[in-house]
Amino acid sequence: MRPKILLLLCSLLLLTGLVDPVAAAEVSTADSVKKYRFLARTNRERNDFVAAIGYYSEYLKYETQPKRRKLGLYYLGRMYFKNREPEAAGQVFLQVIELDSLHINSNLMLYEVFKDSRPDTATHALERVLVAKPEDGKNRRKLADFYRRQNRVDAAILHYVHLAEAGQDAAVLYGLLANLYQDLGESNQALQWRRRLATAQGAVNPQGRLETLESVAELEIESGAVQAAFKTLMQLVQLDSLNRFSYYSRIATLGEQVGDKKMQLVGLEGKVKASPKDLGSLAGLVEWHLHTGNRKAAQQWLDRGLRVDVAHAHLQLLQGDLLALEDREEEAITAFEKAKADPVWQDIAQQRIWQLRPPETEEEKLKRAFFGGGDKQEK
Repeated sequence: MRPKILLLLCSLLLLTGLVDPVAAAEVSTADSVKKYRFLARTNRERNDFVAAIGYYSEYLKYETQPKRRKLGLYYLGRMYFKNREPEAAGQVFLQVIELDSLHINSNLMLYEVFKDSRPDTATHALERVLVAKPEDGKNRRKLADFYRRQNRVDAAILHYVHLAEAGQDAAVLYGLLANLYQDLGESNQALQWRRRLATAQGAVNPQGRLETLESVAELEIESGAVQAAFKTLMQLVQLDSLNRFSYYSRIATLGEQVGDKKMQLVGLEGKVKASPKDLGSLAGLVEWHLHTGNRKAAQQWLDRGLRVDVAHAHLQLLQGDLLALEDREEEAITAFEKAKADPVWQDIAQQRIWQLRPPETEEEKLKRAFFGGGDKQEK
């Protein structure tokens, strides 16, 4: 039977006294609930937000069932939100939360409404979503990002770690966690996540892996894990042949800083092997062997360099040092004279010569001239 006919019959029966007034009122309310709910839904589906707001407001005057009332309030809030009335929408969604604090959709809408104007309210809304649905990775990430934007880094990290351990977008999260810990000055934690990132990148992102391993090496050095840094740099040598010289140079410097001669030697020799024509690096290796007393190794590397450039001033200077150590004074002076041809090494080479053959005083020169064999250069 149609609602209008039913109402008309109820009115006639009331007039005749054949119907209980309370029962008639219940019929009228039920009819209003159906009517306004139908009109509200129809206008909502038509995207007529203003009309839908009016009908949902009327519907809620009559609806008493908690579940349906909660749903009606949610849709009323949606209509306000779509009609660009965020404050009104927020107040309606808060009413839903009073009825059911873990209503997921209303909490999500509260976040959208208040994320700019009332961040605390928005935060609590997302937190309730995760209470209701702990494995909701999408909204956990949203909450973590929201915490980070509010500079609540510790809270953000808790959720990022949860997501990373669950394997969601792992590589991105590993890098993000490493950066966050590094910003906090927690090098050890940053290092652990950088290592995990390098493993995750593997062969999938070789360039990214190289960059990550470079960061790992820096963090290892910063945290005092010298041997770990050495292993990481050696790994980079194997993976990135084009930049071997740079990595070996860092190894040599690191070895020198910590007094690890074996590490320093690996770096120095690696530099020479990576760039055989870099005679400056080769000279540095020869000097290192001289300082450590390994003349044989020094001579071997020196001969290798002189085969590339026999006139190289620094190498000739070192040749002179080696010859002087073997008491081959004349040959040493000859080598030092060759080194003097380069203005950069001229003064040092002259000092070496004077160490072997000190300059004569004026009195000595006069005596030599008087007794014969005068200095031809003085003539």
